[in-house]
Amino acid sequence: MPYYRRLKSGLWQATVRSPSGKRSTRTDPLKSVVKTWAEDAEAGMRRGEWADPKDGRVTLGEWWDQWSQARVIEYATTKRDESHWRAHVQPRWGAVKIGAITAWDVEGWIAKMKKDGVGGHALAQSVRLLRHMLADAARHKMIPGDPTATVRIPTPPKHVDRFLSREEFDMLLEEMPTARDKAMCTLMAYAGLRWAEAAGLESWAVDVPRAQLTVLTVVRRDGSVKRRPKSDSGQRVVPLVAPVLEAVAPFLGGGPLFPGMDYTNWRRRVFIPARERAGLADPQPTPHDLRHSFGSWLAERGVPPHEIQALMGHSTLRATERYLH
Repeated sequence: MPYYRRLKSGLWQATVRSPSGKRSTRTDPLKSVVKTWAEDAEAGMRRGEWADPKDGRVTLGEWWDQWSQARVIEYATTKRDESHWRAHVQPRWGAVKIGAITAWDVEGWIAKMKKDGVGGHALAQSVRLLRHMLADAARHKMIPGDPTATVRIPTPPKHVDRFLSREEFDMLLEEMPTARDKAMCTLMAYAGLRWAEAAGLESWAVDVPRAQLTVLTVVRRDGSVKRRPKSDSGQRVVPLVAPVLEAVAPFLGGGPLFPGMDYTNWRRRVFIPARERAGLADPQPTPHDLRHSFGSWLAERGVPPHEIQALMGHSTLRATERYLH
């Protein structure tokens, strides 16, 4: 039950206690005001909807420090969110109290980012990050509700898959500077491996007599190793054709085939220059498009969709449908 008292100053004060035992107070010259507040607070507690106004006084930067430490997510997701926080969310909202953030302010922030030329993917991910933070703050009763719930998250530009023909892939492969780089590209195009899966391949995983490899270890973009693939379905056995066996043969030994690989460095120093020398038509392919091409080539040969799904390590058939053109 709420507790009411009149202070020496003549003001009225109401005190309520949350289910956790935390006390909150409201002071006003009129008893009716504090009584209404206390009754609303009690009703909100019974419904599980009440939030202590004091919790809304923490800044978003303070909430980020708590919230980001409590999350259990993939390393790549952590790095992505940290980047969007530093570049876009923190400069605008870091010093703002979470209880003071409104939907109107968020929409104004989105409009400004669009005018400033922030990329579509960065813009969408930044807004989504802010929404996750405020939705969790509302779930923990730090604020009454998520002010971004009614805000429309901008749709990022749709990715255009670039499927290489075999002739285009041969042209690209010819421009790769080393046997290691040729082997990386061959694994992506003829075995359907993601870059991280090819970079993390170990000698024990390549079964030459059976002409197959096991996808298990992956390398993150910063060069660190993860002992499991992107998803459970990503752990798979892939048959190897002769070009792949020939490409990886020089690197088979007692450990990783390609130690020390770094995606950003490899893409900038190896893949892009080779792509330019090859003179491929626009849109220019990315390393991941080599894997897309593998799926496309299988579909062209009439391989059933469920087999393509298994070979590429997709968790759902929907992800495979992009190759059935």
